Amino acid sequence: MNQEGLNRHAGDPLVCDQLAVGLPGRPLLATVHARLAPGRFTAILGPNGAGKSTLLSMLSGQRAPRSGSVSLGGRALSAIAAQELARLRAVLPQETAVAFDFTVQEVVEMGRFPHRQSPSRSEARIARDAMEATGVAHLA
Repeated sequence: MNQEGLNRHAGDPLVCDQLAVGLPGRPLLATVHARLAPGRFTAILGPNGAGKSTLLSMLSGQRAPRSGSVSLGGRALSAIAAQELARLRAVLPQETAVAFDFTVQEVVEMGRFPHRQSPSRSEARIARDAMEATGVAHLA
C-alpha cells in the first residue's frame, strides 16, 4: 500500500458493531457499539476484570471478537493483512518485555518494518531522523 492508500484511511473512524467481548467460557461485555474518531482520545473505564484489555485487543485486531464486527474504512479488521494493519494503526502496550538487549535505535527501526519493501541503508537514517525529531537521539 502506498502513502495515498494510507491517507485514504486517515479520517476513517474505527467502528465496532454488536461486539461481544470475552474469553472462552467467560463473557464480559455484550453488544458494544462504538465509533472511534481519529485524532480524538477515548477512555475505556471499568473495574478490574471487566473486559477493558480484552476489548482493546479486539479493537486493535489482535483478537477476534466472539461476535459482532470491528471495521476501519468499511473493511473488517480480520480481512486486513497483518502488514497493512500495522501501517494503519499502532498498538502501544502498557508494559513490554523483550528477551534481547536491543538498542533504542534498533527498536525504532523495528517500527519501520511494515513500511519497508526490502532492507535498505535508508532505514537507519529514517530512524535517526525520527529520534532527533522526538528528542530521544541521545538514547541511541
